Amino acid sequence: MSQHPPEWDQDAGSLQFENGPPSAAHSPLPAWGRPVASSRIPPFGRQRPRSARPRLETVLKAAGVLLILTAMVAAVILAMPSRNSAISPTVTVDPVLVIAASGTEVAIAEGTPDPAGAGDGLSIETRYRGRVICLDPGHGGQDRGHQRQASASAPAMDESHFNLTVANALRDRLEQRGFEVVMTRAEDVESNVSGLDTNLDGSTRASDQESIQFGEMDETQARIDRCNDAKAAMMVSIHFDGSSNAGEPGGKVWFSAGRTVSPQNQLLATLLNAELELALVPAGLTGIGQSAFSESHQATVGDEHIDRAFLALGPEHAALKEPSAMPGVVAEVLTITNDNGALFLSSDGGLEAIVAAFDRAIVQYVDMNQPE
Repeated sequence: MSQHPPEWDQDAGSLQFENGPPSAAHSPLPAWGRPVASSRIPPFGRQRPRSARPRLETVLKAAGVLLILTAMVAAVILAMPSRNSAISPTVTVDPVLVIAASGTEVAIAEGTPDPAGAGDGLSIETRYRGRVICLDPGHGGQDRGHQRQASASAPAMDESHFNLTVANALRDRLEQRGFEVVMTRAEDVESNVSGLDTNLDGSTRASDQESIQFGEMDETQARIDRCNDAKAAMMVSIHFDGSSNAGEPGGKVWFSAGRTVSPQNQLLATLLNAELELALVPAGLTGIGQSAFSESHQATVGDEHIDRAFLALGPEHAALKEPSAMPGVVAEVLTITNDNGALFLSSDGGLEAIVAAFDRAIVQYVDMNQPE
């Protein structure tokens, strides 16, 4: 029996047949293409009910991101300088004392370079533990040492201050190596600041105002006592030279040859002299190099500054209670009355070179004189 082809019913959304849908036997679709009515939904077609609560792993991820962001913000805040705190300077606060051009006033120049930075990276070595080094910054207090007036080429200078500046920086380096360091003075004052009769001669500067010799002898004895009491392995007296001749350059290292420890004195002086020359010339100091001398040359110089400093190193003396009990040297590093020397000393590189030379010489001496 013939049958009209089905027509699509737009409203019903399905095919409409004139005499009803065909049976399976007469269906126009092949068997594999016929739709099968079934109430079963395949697993991949089922929709699971959505929970209102977020998954635990999602919550943990969100919390982790939040913690990281919080830490980053806190780090930025901590790195920012406080409005109420000043930015730390890159120089020490210890001022450079200079003598004004008039010679009647003392000016203070802030911002002394810190030569201690040269010691960065040093570490304590066990072989230096228990070894005591006595540093003696020359002059101090009313005794200003050599001075220079300002010139067109170099600033005014005060020896006493630079003696202490070098000694403090050297102390820091030596302590970083493991040495114990004592100072005959750690501030801009005399060692015998109380004016005691340290040499036990019955006189002090206060008891005899017409002469300062008594005060000078007590000051020298106070420095000796400081080193002796500490049982120091050596005494290093730090000075800078001066001259009425502004063109005179160079420096000197002094040692005593008239003592039982004269070989050690000469060794220390030789090492320091060599290290200063090796360090200062490449760093920019021009002029005559370093020289090492014993007391046989002292009398030919006629420098009262060295005469007094040498008492701390030399043998027994009638004006002293007792001499120093260890090897030692007096180092006049350079001449500050010379323009080249003054410019070198006032530079960052100059101070660092000087401190490093002292440090290396002391280390070499100690390494060569290790106890058995």
